[in-house]
Amino acid sequence: MSNDSTFYYTIEYTLKLKKIDIKSEDVYMFYNIRVPYLKMAPVTFITLPLEVLTVTYIKEALEKTTSISDFIPFEVNINLIDKSSPDGRSYKKIKTLLNKHYLITHISLLEKVDLSKGLGNVLSVTCRLLLVNPTLYSLSTSNLFNKIYRNMHPIDALNGFKRFLEKKFDDTFISKFIYTDKYLNKFKYREMLIRAEHDLLVPKQIDTMFKLYKYPCYSFFDDFAMTKQDIKLINICLGTPHILNKFNIYEEPGIIFGLRQIRSIPLVDRNNSLRSGTVNFKIVARDANDHEKIIESITAKNTSIPVTQASGNKKDPTLTSKTKEIPTQHNIYQLFAPDSLDNAFFRFDMGSAFFKEQLLGIFEYECNNNIFGTLQFDTIYNLDSINKSDYVFAPISICNIFFKDEIKGVVLKHSARALFLKYNSEKI
Repeated sequence: MSNDSTFYYTIEYTLKLKKIDIKSEDVYMFYNIRVPYLKMAPVTFITLPLEVLTVTYIKEALEKTTSISDFIPFEVNINLIDKSSPDGRSYKKIKTLLNKHYLITHISLLEKVDLSKGLGNVLSVTCRLLLVNPTLYSLSTSNLFNKIYRNMHPIDALNGFKRFLEKKFDDTFISKFIYTDKYLNKFKYREMLIRAEHDLLVPKQIDTMFKLYKYPCYSFFDDFAMTKQDIKLINICLGTPHILNKFNIYEEPGIIFGLRQIRSIPLVDRNNSLRSGTVNFKIVARDANDHEKIIESITAKNTSIPVTQASGNKKDPTLTSKTKEIPTQHNIYQLFAPDSLDNAFFRFDMGSAFFKEQLLGIFEYECNNNIFGTLQFDTIYNLDSINKSDYVFAPISICNIFFKDEIKGVVLKHSARALFLKYNSEKI
């Protein structure tokens, strides 16, 4: 770190071709995008100059790719450096913050060069490479986790998947599930069939089909989590901000000066249903084999109307309730009830209270001078400059961007953008 409290970095990469390894620090931009509510794994790009012959080789190799072993390996080291040398040009590496191994799955040219017409005087071309973690790529193309759990809770299935990953990939994974017993779904299913389109979707499938908690949650495979293990599987119950790690940004040099709020996004209840207390429900029962049956439609003045269901997740459940007028189409809610209707109504109550009382909105921040790794999903921050003791900002998406400090040279700066849920401090 230099005397002006600015953090500087270099990125060393190794492009592993069949007969030669190409090593360089000449990187224009490197960015890692983590958006758990859209993607189960990060998206990583690197922009850099490559020789035309290398570009041609990569493009031809990608055209012939038939399996994971055909992709070209790409290794990255992100280094924190000290740029405060007398000449202002040389630097000293302080430490390597992250070492990652990727596969190149796509290449695009950012300059207009027709490779089919010969090289001419063009020696190198600016390219963007799409990089994929090999383990996560393997999970996204396989379907090996097919399990049936009997007389167990949904969290038991998630823990079973955790053990599957640890056994199959040794020390590659570390898992962190953030919840409290108070918000666990304690319903014991007679049978849970866990089968997803591919293994990367298993955690999401477990929650979607069997409801892990009484609150909303998300799962994510994070390969940028600054852990000894390559990948961190996280599962976070959004109703438990009080047990997230606290990070005081005002104790870190330089961070607060580069912090900027970009926008705030209010939470909108389009039909005003959550706030008015009048909600129309369409009750749907579905079994573990994805067979579903619409039982009836109910117009409820509140969410505590008595509805009962036989215990267990039977394929053809029977209900007892008062039948009301069928609600209008635009105001229909589908309450997924894989366990019981009482649980489904309770989840709706908790979810309504969560959005009405606990959350104050979504806020986007940019930090132009934070040490790489400061923003993590299992952490809550005190970003409010007025209420510095309130840890109420929890990230739900993080984008890390490394970019050139100067046109010449290899030194990079780091910027991070993130979307945060802002909690009501009085309700945490």
